[in-house]
Amino acid sequence: MELLLRSAAGPTHVSGLALAPGFRHYGRDDLNLYIDGAAERYLGYSFDGLVRAEVVTPTDVFVIELYHFRSAADAYGIWSTDSDGERVGIGQRSAYASGLLQFWRGPYFARIYHQKYQERTRETVLGLGRSLAECIGEDGAPPALLAALPEQGVKGEPVFFHEQAVLNHVHYVSDTNLLRLGPRTDALFAEYEGDGEKAKLLVVSYAGRHGSEARQAFIRGFLEGKPGRGVRVARLENGRWSGVSEPQGRLLRVVFDAGSEELARRLLAP
Repeated sequence: MELLLRSAAGPTHVSGLALAPGFRHYGRDDLNLYIDGAAERYLGYSFDGLVRAEVVTPTDVFVIELYHFRSAADAYGIWSTDSDGERVGIGQRSAYASGLLQFWRGPYFARIYHQKYQERTRETVLGLGRSLAECIGEDGAPPALLAALPEQGVKGEPVFFHEQAVLNHVHYVSDTNLLRLGPRTDALFAEYEGDGEKAKLLVVSYAGRHGSEARQAFIRGFLEGKPGRGVRVARLENGRWSGVSEPQGRLLRVVFDAGSEELARRLLAP
């Protein structure tokens, strides 16, 4: 990763910059020393390591953080958990807001920012991002679960994850891990908007029979019903509809906050 950073900040890419001496390296065991309180978000994915470098000019200091994951899908996943901002066409997905560029390409997730945000530094930050994305080179495969979402109506960027903590971050469900999420599950959360109605859709891929167990626990603990066969849908106290499908192979679909029972059932269908 050091070589990527050296190449990206080289004089042939962004003129007038110099890479400051020294790099900081962090792994799974000490990431919390760098981002105390936020490390768990990264450790819930296949995070492998982080290299931090500074790029300087006579008046400015820019920071590059390059995170490596063991899968490109997980690099997309960490980006998707904080993807608000302007799409600037860097890497495979990118977002820029208030001086911070975040992008994903292949097994890498990158953050580039100016230590004291100023609008005049925007083009330098974006230039560093383009150079780094170019040095990374090859694209990676996005999460296969994206193919399980409706072809139309998905709003914004779906969030890919594995752990319960991320689900509760994007949509609080329960302090209890009703859906049996963990390192061996893949999950995708998306907001849906169509025909004047809104809903939130969760698709989870399980190993073994955990999908059936999760379905039963969700019906009892969230829908407050008795497990049975078929799609289960209920209107909750907020007046909106939530429900869960039958397991469809390895997949389980869950709907939250649908505007109608019809919409909930439609999103739960394969």
